[in-house]
Amino acid sequence: MGLILGDTTINDLTEQGKQFYDYYTGEDGGMSTEEALKNIKVLQSEPSNVSKYGDLISSNSITDYLNPGNLVDVGQDGTTGKTYGENEFAIFDSVDSGLIALTKDLNKKVGDFDGNVKKIISKYASGDPDVKGYVDFITDIVGPTVEENEIPTLIESIIIKENKPEIADQYLKYLKENSDKIYDGIISSKNNTSKNNTRLAEITQKDIDNFKSPGTKMMDFDTYQYFNPDSTVTREEFNQLKARVA
Repeated sequence: MGLILGDTTINDLTEQGKQFYDYYTGEDGGMSTEEALKNIKVLQSEPSNVSKYGDLISSNSITDYLNPGNLVDVGQDGTTGKTYGENEFAIFDSVDSGLIALTKDLNKKVGDFDGNVKKIISKYASGDPDVKGYVDFITDIVGPTVEENEIPTLIESIIIKENKPEIADQYLKYLKENSDKIYDGIISSKNNTSKNNTRLAEITQKDIDNFKSPGTKMMDFDTYQYFNPDSTVTREEFNQLKARVA
């Protein structure tokens, strides 16, 4: 397993990370293994360094907790028995375990509350000091209701809300690359709106109703692009749709 620092071991380092490790612990660096791993984790935490050097730590070591939704430990598969925070959030054994637990949790809540986002988030974030703000944040992205094929977008919005941007980006990147594995047997990833190339001109009546719903902030083009990176819809087409449904 190697020396553990939090959840990060020498074996968790990528090839690039191992080059840094060798330098830090070599004659020039003179660091101990623990010091070297700490320095590598600091480097990994800065997006500019990741852009420059690439990932230094494998995706399965995004954080020490591997809990992208800050789920309370209720004995989910993959929990380690250890927790963090006053609310006893779970520490998972891998990114996969944390993402699968989040997917199962939200999938169940969507069913329990018939897709009502206010009820889903009020239950999910019941311990948050600003539940209304949480509900508003998620509603701005997914609308007041969510169907099964929209659960991936709900998951992504929760990850964005629950994590610092640089951490959320790593989780979202991993989720996009492994969605079939994460969602397998729980929900379908085929209609994941992050991969949907359907033009906005063909938007469904439900989506139009979501745009029109009272209290729902109109999604802007940049937000749409973030959740639909493969879309070919132009800013002009998007604005035409907004004008049509406003």
